[in-house]
Amino acid sequence: MCTLTWGYSTDGYHLHFNRDESRLRARGTLPSLQSQNDVSFLAPTDPEAQGTWILCNEYGLSVCLLNNYVDITSIDGIRSRGLLVRDLSCAQTIDEALSRIRAENISHYSPFDAFLFDRTAVCEISWNGQKLALNPMAQQSFKSSSGVDTENVLHGREQQFQTTLKDIPSLRAYHRSHLPSKSSYSVCMHREDARTQSYTEITISKDAATMLYTDGPPCSTPLGNELSLPLTTRS
Repeated sequence: MCTLTWGYSTDGYHLHFNRDESRLRARGTLPSLQSQNDVSFLAPTDPEAQGTWILCNEYGLSVCLLNNYVDITSIDGIRSRGLLVRDLSCAQTIDEALSRIRAENISHYSPFDAFLFDRTAVCEISWNGQKLALNPMAQQSFKSSSGVDTENVLHGREQQFQTTLKDIPSLRAYHRSHLPSKSSYSVCMHREDARTQSYTEITISKDAATMLYTDGPPCSTPLGNELSLPLTTRS
């Protein structure tokens, strides 16, 4: 259960992410400046497994993760999918991130859909428990997941996305929205057992990566302080 949207501009790109989780699951810790292999990145942290579901680094690479409910198999991953996202935090390019994924024992993970972004391209990595697939994506698009009435939920969210302008204010409003009602069908999702737990916004501009975060449902939680990271020229 999550929703991701994105768009590109002449200077870079912006992406928007609703994280939907069980109400019993521990809330993520606020985004912070972190580093791995001497590469700086911005990310919130899952306090249970110490991984993350979204990050952007000093090279303008962003990574985000959605659970794959459509292709769920009997596989029960022995390693948190959020740790795979963190493993990619030091990659300079999409190609380098893909090389790192290919070198992983991917069978250690439950099914997922991960997305890699840089200034010129978007790539979806889908793991269904048996096969890894790489899919180039359009520079303005949408992805969502749901474990409840999946087909109808995704159809409604996609229809709403198609009528939404692809600028930052419009996509913020999309991620706060409650169409057709405040329920499991709305982008800002509310159920008795789960809800949208946070909203993350990443903007990659000419010189910097920035991250905005709401520690709660975006319909009722104001955007937090902006974190910024100067961009580094690739080696």
